[in-house]
Amino acid sequence: MRRWDEREHGGLVRGASHAVFQVLVGDVEETCGRVEALGGKVVHKVIDDGTGTDLACVHDTSGNLFGVFHRRN
Repeated sequence: MRRWDEREHGGLVRGASHAVFQVLVGDVEETCGRVEALGGKVVHKVIDDGTGTDLACVHDTSGNLFGVFHRRN
């Protein structure tokens, strides 16, 4: 994603030009499994990003993108 200063900035979804809502869950791995079992798709998953946070971006069955995360600390 780029901002006014044209530098690349972090984020879970590169190139997204819209808000991505994040949902706190009890277990990211379990949630990703449930998403896939219900017909959704896991787009990106990081287990332990180095700060004690697990996170993932998923599409629901309608193609809506949202994030799920869990802080283990």
